[in-house]
Amino acid sequence: MKLIYVASPLAGNIEANTNRAREYCKWTSMQGEAPVAVHLMYPQFLDEHDPSQRELGCEMGLRVLQSCDELWAFGEVISPGMSAEIAEAKKLGIPVRYVMNQELDADNVKYGVWAVRTATPLFGRAEGWCKDNGIPLSFDTEGLAQEYADVINGSRATPNVHYYVREMETETEMIQSADSSMKISI
Repeated sequence: MKLIYVASPLAGNIEANTNRAREYCKWTSMQGEAPVAVHLMYPQFLDEHDPSQRELGCEMGLRVLQSCDELWAFGEVISPGMSAEIAEAKKLGIPVRYVMNQELDADNVKYGVWAVRTATPLFGRAEGWCKDNGIPLSFDTEGLAQEYADVINGSRATPNVHYYVREMETETEMIQSADSSMKISI
């Protein structure tokens, strides 16, 4: 497990930036690493709005950086404080990784199994998510979803239905209306 120096903006909207820094630390820990976010720790006892205390916090942060294995810079904006941290990491030979928001979002991808019934004279064509008690099944990896689809495709209990793995939409789920091909957002 590496010790990761988490760099992200703090100034400006301090509350929102603090919440994002917490998310970055959680994401870093989910990657199997140990995050260190001095900009979450030092404002607990130093006043960010007092220039001398802010400078002291920055100096202490750079000292902590010396003990870290890597620096990860989060987000699309590099603040002046982050820029100084990145420069120091490079000077010390500490690897710097830039983690963009899209990389963070990629870890939130869920996969489901999409069932498609071919048109038959009796029932007609239909499609939708495989569900359990009315809730679409959700898998953390494409491989797990594929295993599930393979099992039910192999059972042939419903020969005119085929099951496919699809990435699920995160915020709104689209469902096929029972009487038309119109998609309804819920």
